[in-house]
Amino acid sequence: MSSFAYVDHEGFLNVQDSIGDSPRRITTPSTFCTWPNWSPDGRTIAFSGYRSMDTGDNELGVYVADLEGNDTLRAYTNDLETGEIAPSAPHYSLWSPDGSKLAFVAQTSDDTLALFLHRPGSDTPPRKILSGGPLYYAWAPDSDSIFVHSFQEHYMIDLADDFEMRQFPGSSTLYMAPAWNEQDGRAAIFLDADNNRQRLVMLGLREPEVKVLLEMPGIGACSWQPGGSALALARDMRGRSGFYDGLWLVEPNEGTENKINSDPTLAFFWSPDGSRIAYVTTSETGQGSLRWAVHDIESGDVTYLVDFRPTQENLITFMYFDQYNQSHSPWSPDGTQLLFAGEVGGEEDRAPLSEGELNRVWVMSSDGGRPAEEVANGFIACWGRG
Repeated sequence: MSSFAYVDHEGFLNVQDSIGDSPRRITTPSTFCTWPNWSPDGRTIAFSGYRSMDTGDNELGVYVADLEGNDTLRAYTNDLETGEIAPSAPHYSLWSPDGSKLAFVAQTSDDTLALFLHRPGSDTPPRKILSGGPLYYAWAPDSDSIFVHSFQEHYMIDLADDFEMRQFPGSSTLYMAPAWNEQDGRAAIFLDADNNRQRLVMLGLREPEVKVLLEMPGIGACSWQPGGSALALARDMRGRSGFYDGLWLVEPNEGTENKINSDPTLAFFWSPDGSRIAYVTTSETGQGSLRWAVHDIESGDVTYLVDFRPTQENLITFMYFDQYNQSHSPWSPDGTQLLFAGEVGGEEDRAPLSEGELNRVWVMSSDGGRPAEEVANGFIACWGRG
Protein backbone atom coordinates (compact mmCIF):
# COMPACT_ATOMS: atom_id res chain seq x y z
CA MET A 1 0.00 0.00 0.00
CA SER A 2 1.21 3.53 -0.73
CA SER A 3 1.99 6.18 1.84
CA PHE A 4 -0.67 8.68 2.75
CA ALA A 5 -0.84 11.96 4.64
CA TYR A 6 -3.67 13.06 6.89
CA VAL A 7 -4.57 15.81 9.32
CA ASP A 8 -5.82 14.79 12.75
CA HIS A 9 -8.45 16.63 14.76
CA GLU A 10 -5.82 18.64 16.63
CA GLY A 11 -4.63 20.09 13.33
CA PHE A 12 -1.36 18.16 13.07
CA LEU A 13 -0.18 16.90 9.70
CA ASN A 14 0.85 13.24 9.78
CA VAL A 15 2.52 10.92 7.27
CA GLN A 16 1.97 7.18 7.41
CA ASP A 17 3.91 4.73 5.26
CA SER A 18 1.29 1.97 5.39
CA ILE A 19 -1.66 0.74 7.40
CA GLY A 20 -0.62 -0.13 10.91
CA ASP A 21 2.61 1.86 10.86
CA SER A 22 3.18 4.62 13.39
CA PRO A 23 2.49 8.03 11.87
CA ARG A 24 5.20 10.63 11.53
CA ARG A 25 4.09 14.07 12.65
CA ILE A 26 5.12 17.14 10.62
CA THR A 27 5.89 19.88 13.14
CA THR A 28 4.47 23.32 12.42
CA PRO A 29 4.33 25.36 15.66
CA SER A 30 1.09 27.22 16.47
CA THR A 31 -0.44 26.23 13.12
CA PHE A 32 -3.61 24.27 12.45
CA CYS A 33 -2.89 22.35 9.26
CA THR A 34 -5.27 21.30 6.52
CA TRP A 35 -5.41 20.25 2.84
CA PRO A 36 -2.16 18.28 2.41
CA ASN A 37 -1.07 17.81 -1.19
CA TRP A 38 1.81 15.46 -2.01
CA SER A 39 4.36 16.34 -4.70
CA PRO A 40 4.74 13.90 -7.63
CA ASP A 41 8.15 12.66 -6.42
CA GLY A 42 6.86 11.99 -2.89
CA ARG A 43 9.51 14.14 -1.23
CA THR A 44 7.42 17.19 -0.38
CA ILE A 45 3.95 17.99 0.94
CA ALA A 46 2.26 21.35 0.43
CA PHE A 47 -0.53 22.29 2.82
CA SER A 48 -2.51 25.23 4.14
CA GLY A 49 -2.39 26.44 7.72
CA TYR A 50 -4.27 28.68 10.14
CA ARG A 51 -2.05 30.47 12.66
CA SER A 52 -3.60 32.34 15.59
CA MET A 53 -2.56 35.97 16.02
CA ASP A 54 -2.58 38.21 19.09
CA THR A 55 -5.59 40.03 17.65
CA GLY A 56 -7.62 36.83 17.77
CA ASP A 57 -7.71 36.54 13.98
CA ASN A 58 -6.28 33.66 11.95
CA GLU A 59 -3.37 34.23 9.61
CA LEU A 60 -3.60 31.95 6.58
CA GLY A 61 -0.53 30.54 4.93
CA VAL A 62 0.73 28.07 2.35
CA TYR A 63 3.43 25.76 3.70
CA VAL A 64 5.86 23.32 2.10
CA ALA A 65 7.30 20.42 4.11
CA ASP A 66 10.49 18.72 2.91
CA LEU A 67 10.06 15.13 4.08
CA GLU A 68 13.70 14.23 3.56
CA GLY A 69 15.21 17.27 5.24
CA ASN A 70 12.55 17.58 7.95
CA ASP A 71 12.16 21.27 7.09
CA THR A 72 8.82 23.08 6.90
CA LEU A 73 8.75 26.52 5.32
CA ARG A 74 5.95 29.01 4.98
CA ALA A 75 5.92 29.84 1.28
CA TYR A 76 3.13 32.40 1.34
CA THR A 77 1.15 34.45 3.85
CA ASN A 78 -2.27 35.83 2.96
CA ASP A 79 -2.90 39.55 2.93
CA LEU A 80 -4.19 40.83 6.28
CA GLU A 81 -7.88 40.22 6.95
CA THR A 82 -8.34 37.99 3.92
CA GLY A 83 -10.17 34.73 4.30
CA GLU A 84 -10.61 31.35 2.72
CA ILE A 85 -11.40 30.77 -0.94
CA ALA A 86 -14.33 28.58 0.22
CA PRO A 87 -15.60 27.37 3.61
CA SER A 88 -12.98 25.03 5.14
CA ALA A 89 -10.66 25.64 2.15
CA PRO A 90 -8.01 28.35 2.71
CA HIS A 91 -6.33 27.75 -0.67
CA TYR A 92 -6.28 25.39 -3.61
CA SER A 93 -2.85 24.10 -4.65
CA LEU A 94 -1.73 21.98 -7.59
CA TRP A 95 1.79 20.67 -8.27
CA SER A 96 3.21 20.74 -11.77
CA PRO A 97 3.63 17.25 -13.26
CA ASP A 98 7.42 17.36 -12.80
CA GLY A 99 7.11 18.62 -9.21
CA SER A 100 9.25 21.71 -9.80
CA LYS A 101 6.44 24.24 -9.33
CA LEU A 102 3.40 24.72 -7.11
CA ALA A 103 0.45 26.79 -8.29
CA PHE A 104 -2.13 27.89 -5.76
CA VAL A 105 -5.19 30.11 -5.45
CA ALA A 106 -5.59 32.53 -2.54
CA GLN A 107 -7.91 35.35 -1.62
CA THR A 108 -6.32 38.80 -1.85
CA SER A 109 -6.99 42.17 -0.24
CA ASP A 110 -8.98 43.48 -3.20
CA ASP A 111 -11.67 40.83 -2.52
CA THR A 112 -10.76 38.74 -5.53
CA LEU A 113 -8.98 35.44 -5.99
CA ALA A 114 -5.48 35.26 -7.42
CA LEU A 115 -3.40 32.48 -8.94
CA PHE A 116 0.18 32.32 -7.65
CA LEU A 117 3.24 30.36 -8.73
CA HIS A 118 5.80 29.12 -6.22
CA ARG A 119 9.10 27.35 -6.94
CA PRO A 120 10.04 25.25 -3.88
CA GLY A 121 13.69 25.67 -2.97
CA SER A 122 13.82 29.18 -4.39
CA ASP A 123 14.25 32.33 -2.28
CA THR A 124 11.95 34.21 -4.62
CA PRO A 125 8.45 34.79 -3.17
CA PRO A 126 5.44 33.36 -5.01
CA ARG A 127 4.49 35.35 -8.09
CA LYS A 128 0.91 36.44 -8.74
CA ILE A 129 0.13 35.54 -12.32
CA LEU A 130 -3.63 36.15 -12.68
CA SER A 131 -6.49 37.70 -10.70
CA GLY A 132 -10.17 36.93 -11.06
CA GLY A 133 -12.70 34.51 -9.78
CA PRO A 134 -13.74 31.87 -9.71
CA LEU A 135 -10.43 30.35 -10.86
CA TYR A 136 -9.92 26.81 -12.16
CA TYR A 137 -6.82 25.54 -13.92
CA ALA A 138 -4.79 22.64 -15.27
CA TRP A 139 -1.05 22.14 -15.81
CA ALA A 140 0.37 21.27 -19.20
CA PRO A 141 2.05 17.84 -19.30
CA ASP A 142 5.45 19.53 -19.83
CA SER A 143 4.99 21.72 -16.69
CA ASP A 144 5.74 24.88 -18.71
CA SER A 145 2.19 26.18 -19.14
CA ILE A 146 -1.02 26.57 -17.17
CA PHE A 147 -4.45 26.69 -18.78
CA VAL A 148 -6.89 28.78 -16.72
CA HIS A 149 -10.67 29.17 -16.68
CA SER A 150 -11.19 32.50 -14.91
CA PHE A 151 -14.87 33.44 -14.51
CA GLN A 152 -16.01 33.30 -18.18
CA GLU A 153 -12.67 33.49 -19.95
CA HIS A 154 -9.86 31.10 -20.87
CA TYR A 155 -6.14 31.87 -20.77
CA MET A 156 -2.93 30.01 -21.37
CA ILE A 157 0.04 31.23 -19.36
CA ASP A 158 3.41 30.27 -20.80
CA LEU A 159 5.86 30.09 -17.90
CA ALA A 160 8.80 29.34 -20.18
CA ASP A 161 8.23 32.57 -22.13
CA ASP A 162 8.26 35.15 -19.31
CA PHE A 163 4.66 34.37 -18.27
CA GLU A 164 3.16 35.33 -21.61
CA MET A 165 -0.62 35.21 -21.33
CA ARG A 166 -2.83 34.37 -24.29
CA GLN A 167 -6.63 34.61 -24.17
CA PHE A 168 -8.74 32.14 -26.11
CA PRO A 169 -11.97 33.09 -27.91
CA GLY A 170 -15.29 32.04 -26.46
CA SER A 171 -16.57 32.11 -22.90
CA SER A 172 -18.27 29.76 -20.47
CA THR A 173 -20.15 30.09 -17.18
CA LEU A 174 -21.50 26.52 -17.02
CA TYR A 175 -18.46 24.45 -16.03
CA MET A 176 -15.42 24.61 -13.76
CA ALA A 177 -12.03 23.06 -14.55
CA PRO A 178 -10.43 22.53 -17.96
CA ALA A 179 -9.00 19.08 -18.70
CA TRP A 180 -5.64 18.61 -20.38
CA ASN A 181 -4.76 15.32 -22.08
CA GLU A 182 -1.27 14.26 -21.01
CA GLN A 183 -0.92 12.01 -24.06
CA ASP A 184 -1.35 14.47 -26.91
CA GLY A 185 -1.52 17.92 -25.33
CA ARG A 186 -5.13 18.59 -26.25
CA ALA A 187 -7.48 20.39 -23.86
CA ALA A 188 -11.19 19.81 -23.33
CA ILE A 189 -13.28 22.80 -22.27
CA PHE A 190 -16.86 24.00 -22.54
CA LEU A 191 -18.06 27.07 -24.40
CA ASP A 192 -21.43 28.77 -23.99
CA ALA A 193 -24.01 28.31 -26.72
CA ASP A 194 -27.53 29.73 -27.05
CA ASN A 195 -30.47 28.98 -24.73
CA ASN A 196 -28.49 27.91 -21.66
CA ARG A 197 -26.62 25.28 -23.65
CA GLN A 198 -22.93 24.68 -24.02
CA ARG A 199 -20.54 22.91 -26.33
CA LEU A 200 -17.87 20.48 -25.22
CA VAL A 201 -14.89 21.27 -27.42
CA MET A 202 -11.37 19.98 -27.86
CA LEU A 203 -8.49 22.18 -28.89
CA GLY A 204 -4.74 22.18 -29.27
CA LEU A 205 -3.27 24.93 -27.15
CA ARG A 206 -0.11 25.56 -29.17
CA GLU A 207 -1.86 25.78 -32.53
CA PRO A 208 -5.54 26.08 -31.59
CA GLU A 209 -7.90 24.13 -33.80
CA VAL A 210 -11.28 23.84 -32.11
CA LYS A 211 -13.29 20.68 -32.60
CA VAL A 212 -16.86 20.56 -31.28
CA LEU A 213 -17.53 17.18 -29.68
CA LEU A 214 -21.13 17.69 -28.60
CA GLU A 215 -23.72 20.24 -27.49
CA MET A 216 -25.77 19.83 -24.32
CA PRO A 217 -28.03 21.75 -21.94
CA GLY A 218 -26.91 23.05 -18.57
CA ILE A 219 -23.69 22.46 -16.69
CA GLY A 220 -21.18 19.66 -17.14
CA ALA A 221 -17.80 18.34 -16.07
CA CYS A 222 -15.29 16.15 -17.88
CA SER A 223 -11.98 14.37 -17.34
CA TRP A 224 -9.59 12.59 -19.72
CA GLN A 225 -9.02 8.86 -19.39
CA PRO A 226 -5.47 8.31 -18.04
CA GLY A 227 -3.31 6.92 -20.82
CA GLY A 228 -6.20 7.00 -23.27
CA SER A 229 -8.15 9.15 -25.68
CA ALA A 230 -11.64 9.05 -24.09
CA LEU A 231 -13.37 11.67 -22.01
CA ALA A 232 -15.65 10.81 -19.11
CA LEU A 233 -18.49 13.30 -18.91
CA ALA A 234 -21.06 14.12 -16.23
CA ARG A 235 -24.03 16.09 -17.53
CA ASP A 236 -27.76 16.84 -17.17
CA MET A 237 -27.85 18.07 -13.57
CA ARG A 238 -30.96 16.86 -11.72
CA GLY A 239 -32.49 20.19 -10.74
CA ARG A 240 -30.59 21.73 -7.83
CA SER A 241 -29.71 18.40 -6.28
CA GLY A 242 -26.01 18.63 -7.16
CA PHE A 243 -26.23 15.20 -8.85
CA TYR A 244 -25.65 14.66 -12.55
CA ASP A 245 -27.80 12.20 -14.48
CA GLY A 246 -25.13 9.53 -14.84
CA LEU A 247 -21.89 9.15 -16.79
CA TRP A 248 -21.07 9.38 -20.49
CA LEU A 249 -18.00 8.26 -22.39
CA VAL A 250 -16.97 10.50 -25.28
CA GLU A 251 -14.50 9.19 -27.90
CA PRO A 252 -13.25 12.26 -29.81
CA ASN A 253 -11.29 10.21 -32.36
CA GLU A 254 -14.33 8.07 -33.18
CA GLY A 255 -16.92 10.81 -32.83
CA THR A 256 -19.06 8.79 -30.41
CA GLU A 257 -20.88 9.66 -27.19
CA ASN A 258 -22.41 6.88 -25.08
CA LYS A 259 -24.15 6.93 -21.75
CA ILE A 260 -22.47 4.22 -19.68
CA ASN A 261 -24.13 4.67 -16.29
CA SER A 262 -27.48 6.05 -15.13
CA ASP A 263 -26.81 6.39 -11.40
CA PRO A 264 -27.14 9.93 -10.03
CA THR A 265 -23.54 11.14 -9.85
CA LEU A 266 -22.15 13.71 -7.44
CA ALA A 267 -18.49 13.20 -8.43
CA PHE A 268 -16.32 10.78 -10.40
CA PHE A 269 -12.61 9.89 -10.50
CA TRP A 270 -10.68 7.81 -13.06
CA SER A 271 -8.52 4.95 -11.80
CA PRO A 272 -4.79 5.45 -12.49
CA ASP A 273 -4.80 2.92 -15.35
CA GLY A 274 -7.98 4.30 -16.93
CA SER A 275 -9.89 1.02 -16.67
CA ARG A 276 -12.42 2.06 -14.03
CA ILE A 277 -14.25 5.07 -12.67
CA ALA A 278 -15.01 5.51 -8.97
CA TYR A 279 -18.03 7.69 -8.39
CA VAL A 280 -20.14 9.02 -5.55
CA THR A 281 -23.86 8.38 -5.81
CA THR A 282 -26.93 8.34 -3.59
CA SER A 283 -27.19 5.89 -0.72
CA GLU A 284 -29.74 3.09 -0.78
CA THR A 285 -30.30 3.46 2.94
CA GLY A 286 -31.66 7.00 2.89
CA GLN A 287 -31.11 10.65 1.95
CA GLY A 288 -28.68 11.39 4.76
CA SER A 289 -25.67 9.57 3.30
CA LEU A 290 -23.79 8.86 0.08
CA ARG A 291 -22.38 5.72 -1.48
CA TRP A 292 -19.13 4.84 -3.25
CA ALA A 293 -19.32 2.79 -6.44
CA VAL A 294 -16.84 1.65 -9.10
CA HIS A 295 -17.73 1.28 -12.79
CA ASP A 296 -15.62 -1.05 -14.97
CA ILE A 297 -15.30 0.51 -18.43
CA GLU A 298 -14.77 -2.71 -20.42
CA SER A 299 -17.43 -4.91 -18.80
CA GLY A 300 -19.85 -2.20 -17.70
CA ASP A 301 -20.11 -3.88 -14.30
CA VAL A 302 -20.71 -1.71 -11.24
CA THR A 303 -19.45 -2.61 -7.77
CA TYR A 304 -21.24 -0.78 -4.97
CA LEU A 305 -19.05 -0.23 -1.94
CA VAL A 306 -19.80 1.61 1.30
CA ASP A 307 -22.41 4.10 2.49
CA PHE A 308 -20.87 7.11 4.22
CA ARG A 309 -21.12 10.75 5.24
CA PRO A 310 -18.10 12.81 4.16
CA THR A 311 -16.28 15.49 6.09
CA GLN A 312 -16.80 19.05 4.91
CA GLU A 313 -13.36 18.93 3.28
CA ASN A 314 -14.09 15.69 1.44
CA LEU A 315 -17.43 17.10 0.30
CA ILE A 316 -15.56 20.01 -1.28
CA THR A 317 -13.51 17.55 -3.34
CA PHE A 318 -16.81 16.11 -4.62
CA MET A 319 -18.44 19.46 -5.36
CA TYR A 320 -15.41 20.57 -7.41
CA PHE A 321 -14.28 17.12 -8.47
CA ASP A 322 -13.07 18.04 -11.96
CA GLN A 323 -10.49 20.30 -10.28
CA TYR A 324 -9.67 18.11 -7.27
CA ASN A 325 -9.33 15.03 -9.47
CA GLN A 326 -6.02 16.60 -10.50
CA SER A 327 -4.71 16.93 -6.93
CA HIS A 328 -6.71 14.76 -4.50
CA SER A 329 -7.85 11.61 -6.27
CA PRO A 330 -9.21 8.96 -3.85
CA TRP A 331 -7.45 6.21 -5.85
CA SER A 332 -4.21 4.72 -4.55
CA PRO A 333 -1.42 4.84 -7.16
CA ASP A 334 -1.77 1.09 -7.82
CA GLY A 335 -5.56 1.33 -8.20
CA THR A 336 -6.37 -1.20 -5.47
CA GLN A 337 -7.62 1.16 -2.74
CA LEU A 338 -9.84 4.18 -2.23
CA LEU A 339 -9.19 6.75 0.50
CA PHE A 340 -11.75 9.09 2.08
CA ALA A 341 -12.66 10.83 5.35
CA GLY A 342 -15.95 10.91 7.22
CA GLU A 343 -18.34 8.49 8.88
CA VAL A 344 -19.15 5.04 7.53
CA GLY A 345 -22.78 3.90 7.49
CA GLY A 346 -26.09 4.90 6.00
CA GLU A 347 -28.38 7.61 7.35
CA GLU A 348 -32.04 7.85 6.50
CA ASP A 349 -32.55 11.58 7.09
CA ARG A 350 -30.48 14.55 6.05
CA ALA A 351 -28.58 16.36 8.79
CA PRO A 352 -25.55 18.65 9.07
CA LEU A 353 -22.24 16.89 8.52
CA SER A 354 -20.47 15.69 11.64
CA GLU A 355 -17.47 17.50 13.01
CA GLY A 356 -14.62 16.50 15.28
CA GLU A 357 -13.92 13.06 16.63
CA LEU A 358 -16.76 11.31 14.84
CA ASN A 359 -14.83 11.62 11.56
CA ARG A 360 -12.17 9.12 10.63
CA VAL A 361 -9.89 8.38 7.67
CA TRP A 362 -10.89 5.19 5.83
CA VAL A 363 -9.36 2.93 3.20
CA MET A 364 -11.30 0.29 1.25
CA SER A 365 -10.51 -2.08 -1.59
CA SER A 366 -11.72 -0.81 -4.95
CA ASP A 367 -13.04 -4.24 -5.97
CA GLY A 368 -15.23 -4.63 -2.89
CA GLY A 369 -13.15 -7.52 -1.60
CA ARG A 370 -12.59 -5.92 1.78
CA PRO A 371 -14.83 -3.49 3.69
CA ALA A 372 -13.77 0.00 4.64
CA GLU A 373 -11.08 0.02 7.33
CA GLU A 374 -10.40 2.89 9.69
CA VAL A 375 -6.74 3.90 9.37
CA ALA A 376 -6.48 7.23 11.19
CA ASN A 377 -8.32 9.72 13.37
CA GLY A 378 -8.66 12.74 11.10
CA PHE A 379 -10.74 14.82 8.71
CA ILE A 380 -8.74 14.98 5.45
CA ALA A 381 -6.21 12.69 3.77
CA CYS A 382 -4.36 12.23 0.49
CA TRP A 383 -2.22 9.52 -1.10
CA GLY A 384 1.47 9.73 -1.73
CA ARG A 385 2.42 9.58 -5.39
CA GLY A 386 4.16 6.90 -7.41
